[in-house]
Amino acid sequence: MAKPRPPARGVWDEEGFVDISSHSTGEPPQRARPLKGPSPKPRPQPQQRPAPAKRPRPAPSRPDGRKPPPPPGRPKRPTRPNQPRPQPGQRNSRPPRPGEKPKRPPQPRKRRPPMKKGLRRLLMLGTLLAMLAVTCLLAISLLFKISEITVTGDLVYQTQDILNLCDYQIGDNLFFVTTADRVKKLKSQLPYIADVDIRRHIPGTLEIHITGTQIACSIYTEGQWLYVSGEGKILEIQADPREGVMRIEGLSPKNPQVGARVQLEDKGIEEAYSQILAKIVELGAWGEFTRLDITDPYNITLWYQDRVECKLGNGAELDYKVQFGYKLLREGHIGPEETGVLDLSYADVRRAGFTSQAVDPSSPSFKPSEEDGTGVSYLEWDDDTELQEDEETDSEEPQGRANDIPDTPIGG
Repeated sequence: MAKPRPPARGVWDEEGFVDISSHSTGEPPQRARPLKGPSPKPRPQPQQRPAPAKRPRPAPSRPDGRKPPPPPGRPKRPTRPNQPRPQPGQRNSRPPRPGEKPKRPPQPRKRRPPMKKGLRRLLMLGTLLAMLAVTCLLAISLLFKISEITVTGDLVYQTQDILNLCDYQIGDNLFFVTTADRVKKLKSQLPYIADVDIRRHIPGTLEIHITGTQIACSIYTEGQWLYVSGEGKILEIQADPREGVMRIEGLSPKNPQVGARVQLEDKGIEEAYSQILAKIVELGAWGEFTRLDITDPYNITLWYQDRVECKLGNGAELDYKVQFGYKLLREGHIGPEETGVLDLSYADVRRAGFTSQAVDPSSPSFKPSEEDGTGVSYLEWDDDTELQEDEETDSEEPQGRANDIPDTPIGG
């Protein structure tokens, strides 16, 4: 009968070794036996079909005995060298292409210094003002609408004609409508309008104030009469003259058109005409002076009520000469029925000479001579005193030169 085999000894089964974590009594451990019961059925494994074996294709034979080239297909992409991955915070960079300049590496951004306190307040104030301006602009555009259009002043034209030229509409914004172009249009197309003032009245009224003008003189040129205002604007062009309108002779306007100003070739004559006309309009005497002759710019004559010929001489201080002569005529130093010649050519010394004589406005200027023996009254005017009258005659000897200037040439 065979002897039982001794149990197998382990690595730690030596003498003197004690397992302190073991609670056994020194007997070999017993293996756990499985509980008796129905054993689970194993799952059936799916049967795998063997892959069909590929038939080797015979290589086509070539007469020279070399291997045939591989069949054409998609070319293989060239392999790129391994590049290091970019660090966090860096952009992906590619290597420079042939002929391309390498890009500069990105520089680190500089940190901006904090904004100063005063600058920050100024920026906030500017933003606030901008918001306030936008708010006011929106309020104006939405609230102030034109609800009424009125025409006031001198109604020299029909109201509807003025409104049609202005072309303002009810509902337009009161502050956004333009005025300068309308003023220019009214003055050019309606010549009897001297000035236009377009006024805005909150909340929605637009007023067009008209200042009219009237004819101050007439100019005869090229077979037609130009009727001109005191500002020098041509109001009408007619073929016949009108009674009671001062006539100006010696002018040749170029390109006369209704609504345009009178323009002359000779600037000296134009300046003289403008000064005389402006002073007459300022004095309000365009209905009293009847004729102005500027044919000779060194011997300008102005007729008063067709009975007194005022000799103005050259173009020096014409406005003062007209004012001086008008004062003499209006203050009674020359009778209301008296006729003659009033010499104002030396009015710059506050002195004028009046020759009482019958005159004809249609004849050339009257020139008294020493042979006629006509009496001349010299009138003096001081700005601080009243006019003084001194009777003299042409037969008297003139005062002559001063005492320090000899009457005869030296060595004569």
